[in-house]
Amino acid sequence: MVNQTSEVDRILVRLADLERRHRRLKASAGLFVVAVAAAMLMGQAPTGGRAMEVEKLTIVDAQRKTRIVLGTMEDGPYLVLYDTKDRARMALSISGEGSNIEYYDTGGKRRVALAETGPGAGLEFYDPAEKRRIGLLAAGDAPSLVFSDAVSTTRMVLGVGTDGPDLEMYSASGKRRVALGALDELGPRFALFETVR
Repeated sequence: MVNQTSEVDRILVRLADLERRHRRLKASAGLFVVAVAAAMLMGQAPTGGRAMEVEKLTIVDAQRKTRIVLGTMEDGPYLVLYDTKDRARMALSISGEGSNIEYYDTGGKRRVALAETGPGAGLEFYDPAEKRRIGLLAAGDAPSLVFSDAVSTTRMVLGVGTDGPDLEMYSASGKRRVALGALDELGPRFALFETVR
C-alpha cells in the first residue's frame, strides 16, 4: 500500500509539473504571437520615407459600407465616392486620353460629366435615361453649346468660330434646317434649309 501511495504521489507531482510547464508554454506562445503581429504591423506603417503600395484601396465607414475606392486601371488612376446606401455618386479618372469627372443620381445614372481630352474639354448634362441633353464644348478656337433631344439627336448648336458667332437648328432626323450667324467678313447670315425627301 505504501508503494502504491508513493507511486500516486509521484504521478501527482509529475502532473503538477507538466501543468506548470504547459501554462508557461501557453504564455510564451501568446507573447510570441503578439510580438510577430506587432512586427508585421510596424512593417506596414509608412515611416521615414517608406510607402505602402496597393493597386486598389477601399475605405469603409463604421457600418462597413464602401465609401471611397481608389485604384488604378491599365491607363490611369480612378477615384469613386459612394453615398451611405452604397451607390456610386461621383467618379474621377485619368487616362492617356485625358481626365474625366462624372456625377451619378441616386438611381446610378450618369447625370453630369466634365471631361478634358487635351485638344478640348466639355461639360455635359444627361437626362434620367443617360442621354446627353446639353453639352458645353470647347475644342480649339470654336466653343459651342449643344442641345439634344430625348434620343440624343443634336437639335440646336450655338457656337463661336473663327469667322464669328453661329446658331444652327436641326430636324429630328439630324438635318440642318436653320442657320443664323454674324460672320466677321461677310456680315449677317440667315439660311433656311428644306428637307430632302
